[in-house]
Amino acid sequence: MPALVLRETAVRPEAVAAGAARLVGTDPAHIVAAVHELLNDPVGYARMASAANPYGAGHAAGRIAAALRAFSPSERVFEKLAAWRRRRECAIMGFSYSR
Repeated sequence: MPALVLRETAVRPEAVAAGAARLVGTDPAHIVAAVHELLNDPVGYARMASAANPYGAGHAAGRIAAALRAFSPSERVFEKLAAWRRRRECAIMGFSYSR
C-alpha cells in the first residue's frame, strides 16, 4: 500500500528507497499536491503499491507461533527458548556453551 510520509526526513528511509513510500514534507500545499497526484495517477499508485516491502513479507509472527506449536505440549517451551538464547549469546561473545 502506498504511503506518503508527512515529515521532512524519513524515520524509515528503506520504504522511500524501495518506492513504497514518498517523502512529502510538512507543508500543507505539498501534502495536498502529493495526495492529489497519488489519487489521480493510476500508474504512479500501482508502482508504489507493487513495490517490494523492505521490512519483510509480514509473516514473522505466524512463523514464530508455528515454531512454538511444533514443540510437544509436554516440553517446556520457555526453558528451551531460554537455553537457545544462552547458546546464542555465548556464540556471539565467542564462548562455547554446552548443557
